[in-house]
Amino acid sequence: MRIWRLWQRHADVHSRQESAGRPDLITYELQARELIGLLEKKGCKAGSCLYTEAKVLPDERSLGRLLMSSAGKPDGMLAVGSGTLTDLTRMAAARQGIPFLSVPTAPSMDGYASGVSSLLAGGRKTTYPGVTATAILGSLELIAAAPLKMLQAGFGDIIGKKISVCDWLLGHTLNGEYLCPYTLGLVEQAADSVIVQAEGIRRREPEAVQELMEALLLSGMAIAMAGDSRPASGSEHLLAHYLEGAFLREGREPLSHGLAVAAGTLCAGMFYNTVLNSAEWVDKEQIAAVREALGARQPVPWLIRSWLEDIGLSASPADYGISRELLREALLLSHLTRPRYTIFSFAAKLGILEQAAERVLDKLYPL
Repeated sequence: MRIWRLWQRHADVHSRQESAGRPDLITYELQARELIGLLEKKGCKAGSCLYTEAKVLPDERSLGRLLMSSAGKPDGMLAVGSGTLTDLTRMAAARQGIPFLSVPTAPSMDGYASGVSSLLAGGRKTTYPGVTATAILGSLELIAAAPLKMLQAGFGDIIGKKISVCDWLLGHTLNGEYLCPYTLGLVEQAADSVIVQAEGIRRREPEAVQELMEALLLSGMAIAMAGDSRPASGSEHLLAHYLEGAFLREGREPLSHGLAVAAGTLCAGMFYNTVLNSAEWVDKEQIAAVREALGARQPVPWLIRSWLEDIGLSASPADYGISRELLREALLLSHLTRPRYTIFSFAAKLGILEQAAERVLDKLYPL
C-alpha cells in the first residue's frame, strides 16, 4: 500500500508538471534532493547544477554551464533526469576523466547505458564518444509516473531498432561491414519485448514500464559493447536528427527525440518497402541479395502503423509539425550528415533516391 501511494503521488505531481513545463524542478524535489542529502550524510561534499528551463537543450551552452558548476574537478558526477541531462553529464564526466552515475527519471531514451552522447553542436545533432555509467539506479514508481509523452518517446526510440538492424545488415551484406550477431540480437530482443507491451505501457502498468526500461538499457548496452551507435541507430535516427535540427533552425519548439524517431521509423519502413518491392527498379540482383539478407526482418509499414496506434501516437508526420517539404529534404539529405550506410545510401547508389522519396511522400501526404 505504501508503494502504491508513492506511485500515485508521483503521478499526480508529474501530471501537474506536464502543464507547468519545468520537469527538472520536479525530479529535483522527488529524487535529487534526497540523493544529495544521503551523500552528505555519508560525509560527501555534494553540489548541484539545476536546469530550470522548460526545455533543456543538449548544446554547448548547457554543457558549459554544467562544467562551470563546480569550483574544481569533482570525484564523480550524478545525473538525475532523462536523456538530455544524462548525455550532458556523460560528456562532462568524459571531458574531466571522472566516473558518473545515472539515475533515470523517465523511460524516454536508450542512452542511460550507452557510451556515447547525442548533443547539439552548431545546431546539428552529433554523436560524441563518452563513458558508460558506473551504475544505473532508479525508482520504478517514479519512472512509471513520468509524463505519457516521455513513455511514448521511449517506445518510439525502441521501435526504431527494427530499422537500425536492417540498415546494419544492409551495410554488412553490400559493403562487408563488421556485424556482431550477439549485439544485433540484443537490440532485436529489446524491440520485440517492448512492442507487445505497448498498451500496458500506455496504461502505465509497472511490469510493462519495467520491460520498456530494461529494453532501453539493453539497447544502450549494445551501443556500449559496439563502441558505436550503429546497432541502435540507422536511417530512422538520421531522419530524426535532421528533423530535430530543422525545428531548432526554424525557431520552433524542439521535437522530442523519441517522437522524431517514431516518425522516422514509419518513414524509413515505407522507404524500405518502396525500394525493395517495386518491380521496375534497376539492379534487381542487388535488391534480391538485400531481401534475402533481411528475410523476415524486412520492415512492414502497416505493422509500424499499428505499433504507433497502440502507444497512442499518430502515423502522420504532419501531426508532428513536419511538412511535406521538410520531410522531402530529410529523406534526400539526411544520409549525407554522417558516414553510415543505410537504405538511403543504397537508394542513392542505385540512382532512385528522389523517385523513392516522392512515392513515400505521396502516401504520407495524400491530396
